[in-house]
Amino acid sequence: MHKEQDSLFQFKNAKELLPAEEFSQNTLSMLVDEEEKHFRKKKVYRFSFISFAFLTSVVMVLWMSVGGSASIFDSLAEKLPSGTPAENNKIIFFVYHTHSQESFIPEIGVKSVDKAHSDEVNITMVGERLSKALTERGVEVLHEKHDFIAELKEENLNYEKSYELSRAYVSEAVEQNKESLAMILDIHRDSQPRKVTTLEYEGEHYGKVAFFVSSNIDNIDEVIKFTEAVNARIEEKVPGLSRGVFIKNIGSKQSTYNQDLFNRSLSINIGGAENTLEEEYRTADILAEVLAEIHSEN
Repeated sequence: MHKEQDSLFQFKNAKELLPAEEFSQNTLSMLVDEEEKHFRKKKVYRFSFISFAFLTSVVMVLWMSVGGSASIFDSLAEKLPSGTPAENNKIIFFVYHTHSQESFIPEIGVKSVDKAHSDEVNITMVGERLSKALTERGVEVLHEKHDFIAELKEENLNYEKSYELSRAYVSEAVEQNKESLAMILDIHRDSQPRKVTTLEYEGEHYGKVAFFVSSNIDNIDEVIKFTEAVNARIEEKVPGLSRGVFIKNIGSKQSTYNQDLFNRSLSINIGGAENTLEEEYRTADILAEVLAEIHSEN
């Protein structure tokens, strides 16, 4: 018994596993008494070793039940990867931003659209608001915040190459979530003036939405059909909030907007460079409501 008691003493006094002193003493006394009763009753000497292992497990379980293991599990959780399509194979919406540094003149204090770019205050904040609003409606969302424009600069690539960079992320999202993925949303802001990108509705200002479909995709009919359905639902919800669906066509140079990878892909401009984040957020909330409704009906 002395060896078992010595081992228990060392175990309970380990710095990383130290519970309350009173709890340790009471629990140890109770379990040692029980162990001695079993030892005398069975008279099986091997039992002491087995019993010690059992008692050690019980002490750990009891300790964990009162929260002593929280710091260990928290530490492990911090080391686990997160935020990637491969990590979560149940995502329903994939939200990303090919032009990740598109920003807003009123928010960063610049004077022209050409200067309305920021690596801190930008369109990803609108995507975050949209993702949060979708999540609150029970939709599992992966919001990809990778800064593709920063990557362009690091690699010394032209701005037109941004879709090539984001394509890898979209491809992975599609591949890793084949059974659950319902929509892919590439969120931008427009460069049109405020009078074009803003709606006043019931006393509030909103950034208008505009949908874009690439002509350079084989599945264009499916993408247009889905985009027009979303556009019509938004107009029902808030008349005038949408500027419409635009088909982009500049021949062989036209980007696919990654819409060839998934039929229910939306390329959406929310507001413009002259809108405020609050105006953007109001529209993001409406868009989340509409998209969640459409998803629930399918």
